Amino acid sequence: SAEQIVRNLSGGNQQKVVLGRWTAGNPRLFLFEDPTRGVDVATKLEIYRRIRSLAEAGAAVILVSSDLLELIGLSDRILVFSRGRVVQEIAGTDATEDAIVGSATEAGTTAAEAVTAAEPVVHAARRHRRPLFARYAGAILLAVLIIALGIGTSHVSSFFFSVRNLSNIAGQVAPLALVALGQFCVIVLGGIDLSVGPLISLVTALTSFVAVTEGATAMWAAIAAALGTGLVTGLVNAVLIVRLKIPDLIATLATYSVVFGAALIIRPSPGGLVSDTFLDTFSSNIGPVPVAALVVGLLFVVAEFLLLRGRLGQRLYGAGSSTEASVVVGINTALVRAGAYVFCSLCAAAAGLLIAARIGSGDPQAGASFTLSSVTAVVVGGVSVLGGRGTAIGVLAGAIAVGVMQNALNLMHVSAYYQYVWTGGLTLVAVAGYSLRTSKARRT
Repeated sequence: SAEQIVRNLSGGNQQKVVLGRWTAGNPRLFLFEDPTRGVDVATKLEIYRRIRSLAEAGAAVILVSSDLLELIGLSDRILVFSRGRVVQEIAGTDATEDAIVGSATEAGTTAAEAVTAAEPVVHAARRHRRPLFARYAGAILLAVLIIALGIGTSHVSSFFFSVRNLSNIAGQVAPLALVALGQFCVIVLGGIDLSVGPLISLVTALTSFVAVTEGATAMWAAIAAALGTGLVTGLVNAVLIVRLKIPDLIATLATYSVVFGAALIIRPSPGGLVSDTFLDTFSSNIGPVPVAALVVGLLFVVAEFLLLRGRLGQRLYGAGSSTEASVVVGINTALVRAGAYVFCSLCAAAAGLLIAARIGSGDPQAGASFTLSSVTAVVVGGVSVLGGRGTAIGVLAGAIAVGVMQNALNLMHVSAYYQYVWTGGLTLVAVAGYSLRTSKARRT
């Protein structure tokens, strides 16, 4: 109806309102940028007819579009831009997809050849290598520090480099790395999820009731219950933060309290025994290497590939760097942010299954340390708490560093209470170090 509030309409209908409003008058110049993106075919035809009628009425119409067929069908002449300048003008009657794409491609190739010819080959090679090295320099440095920490610990305890202890570290790091991967997706957007620790505790509590009988049925029921709980928690966080605009710190602190309370209601104290089928599945090894660690490592490789080569990375880094700029280029930042919180909760739920297999029972305090540890792993791995910067490989290195440090402190017989102090201090050092580097870069 005419009384309908525009912001409550669908995106396509909002677009129709905007086009109808601005084409109802008699301006002398119209500028359309992708006017038919996201609308149905019938509406596209109506928009095309409207644009043609405006031009026939004497208005100047400029159309910017990524749809080549749209350009060819509507334009009297087409200007092809490359590197900020017009490289070709094509008459509408002569326009083809090959001609448009060919003009842009040839211009880009010519410019690249000119740069290559003007510089020595060695400089060109350095230019290509430098960004990749810069991306992983922090992870490489962290790997060196992990090795140094291991060598130092081995002088205190010869048990550190034993196969048994290294296998134990891998099994200990796997759930932490899994949670850190989800936390990374949130932090790279400039947010944080405090509810991951209680969610792990809740999953262990649920598992201790569901996965108690032998057989695959109970095991799959426990997996479904865990992932379902993670999905619901992630959706609640997404609605609170994206839809209701509640700051992520407040929203996830609220879910932290609710989920922790649910874990205590279900399992007030540690107890319950999970089935051998569940234990054998989630605690299996290939030689001395836990299968869970191999799966999590593979997940990080896939995540890094998607960040580098896929649209996922473009959307995460773009939305984390500048929400306004991302909206301008067509990124649905609300969907990206909601998806990050859902993914983070699913990772925490999966980590809860691994923790349940490690302890063999349910414990409402099992995930208590994971909120701080996951944030520490992310920031130590080089991810900016302001968003827009970081790598999955760096996060994996950060998780390994935290796991190795905890193992080293245990071998040195350092109290668990002091380990919290170490973890918190490490987080502060990592954040402060990044802040100092950023300030220096800005001054430069």
